[in-house]
Amino acid sequence: MRRLGDIGRPSRVEGVREMSVRAAPYVIAYQVDGDTIDILAVYHTAQDRR
Repeated sequence: MRRLGDIGRPSRVEGVREMSVRAAPYVIAYQVDGDTIDILAVYHTAQDRR
């Protein structure tokens, strides 16, 4: 069984995952800590995140 926190893809930052929002042009960066999911940032896909 897959954990909810495993959805998304690994980020460039270790320990952080990213998930695209299907209905909108956004990416959510999050981190899993035990049973808690912490939202770190919400980015617009047109944003330069370098």
